[in-house]
Amino acid sequence: LRFKARFVNPKPEDEDRVFVVAYYMQDDCLSIYEPPQRNLGVVTGRFLEKGVHMNQITGQLFKPEDLMPGNIIKLYNHEFEILDQDDYTLKLYNDPDAQFANFSPEAVVQKMRESMRQQYPLVRDIFRRFDKDHDGVITHDEFRAALGKFGFANLSDETVMTLLRHFDTCQDGQVSYNEFCDAFLDEDFPTAMLKTKPPVDTRYDHDYTERAQYKAVERSETVAVRKAVRQLGDIVAKREGMTTRLIKEFRHL
Repeated sequence: LRFKARFVNPKPEDEDRVFVVAYYMQDDCLSIYEPPQRNLGVVTGRFLEKGVHMNQITGQLFKPEDLMPGNIIKLYNHEFEILDQDDYTLKLYNDPDAQFANFSPEAVVQKMRESMRQQYPLVRDIFRRFDKDHDGVITHDEFRAALGKFGFANLSDETVMTLLRHFDTCQDGQVSYNEFCDAFLDEDFPTAMLKTKPPVDTRYDHDYTERAQYKAVERSETVAVRKAVRQLGDIVAKREGMTTRLIKEFRHL
């Protein structure tokens, strides 16, 4: 997403300066570039390196809605007024599903695979970004959130399930690290020349959807139980003599 911006309350020598703010939906990064202008009197080019930056006005990391025309953003004590957006960004805001109109599940997988290879040298790093709770598997909700990071936030539930099933070779409703690697990495010792990945099966599987939803609920309950156990352990550890009292109570059972 690209936006046109200028300084808020600029100095006289900065009144004509214009900036291009680029927001990368796949990793929430932001960069600022100043295009060259004649007789400007300053060195143009890269103003802010691409990275994850905080909007000092909201106190949170930048979101696409922070960059709507008319908004004021602030980072590193520089305030910018968003003036305009390019045609692609405008079209995406007006019709979020427009970019997916001609996208097949196979095209989505290919685009994700290429984008991930360009951004991250290790598959391990990609998997960690997908696995938000770090439990070793990617559930339906985590997979949908990851798709949104790569610009596919508005895919239908059926398409998301189809893509998840493509990654989940065990068909147990979640994607393990090994399955994730098999989906993105080529075989070390292929048995055939120019061997390609199997295509995406676009048929909707209702039974798999139920398994994936069950796994998501099961994982959320597991997280809640672990949290309760940790809180109970903290209470026992902080109260003097609690361990001895619990042992005595258990002896009477």
